[in-house]
Amino acid sequence: MKSSDLVKNLAMHPVLASEMSMRMQMGLPYLERRNGKLCMSFKPHREEFEQGNIAYYKPQYEVVFIYPFNHIAKFEVLAYVSEDASVREQNDEMNSSKIEDGKGQASQPVCRIEAEYMLQSGKRLLSELFDACDRVLDFQEKDGKVSNVSITKYQKLYWDTVEKLGLAAVYGDGTE
Repeated sequence: MKSSDLVKNLAMHPVLASEMSMRMQMGLPYLERRNGKLCMSFKPHREEFEQGNIAYYKPQYEVVFIYPFNHIAKFEVLAYVSEDASVREQNDEMNSSKIEDGKGQASQPVCRIEAEYMLQSGKRLLSELFDACDRVLDFQEKDGKVSNVSITKYQKLYWDTVEKLGLAAVYGDGTE
């Protein structure tokens, strides 16, 4: 199964369907090894088209699936996660000034990208990323394992794609 189809299927997982708003997009698949197992993680977020741009909102969740990706290893609501009390206090002050919708999603986008760019260059970059994901998953299916080199190479492409698309505000910059 192609990774793009796999992502669509994972979005319909019963846990995700019951816990996340229909407005959420799964986002880009991040491959990693956790406890020796191949995992695919996502930062579901909202995307909206507005005046020739795509507005991206802060991820609300982190979801990790273990290969063969029918088991959820982690489902975390990021809106409730803070590193320490001072961060929580700052977030509470900032959030109290924002209008929130019914699912606790901040009403302000974290970035906007020209829709035309995403339809041209963005489409090519995403296609390259999903093709690379397919290659890693093919190794897993054929050999029963994936080398750390393959995963590292995919991760480098993932972070390069995030940077080129201008989506670091959504996915991070790879240094976390």
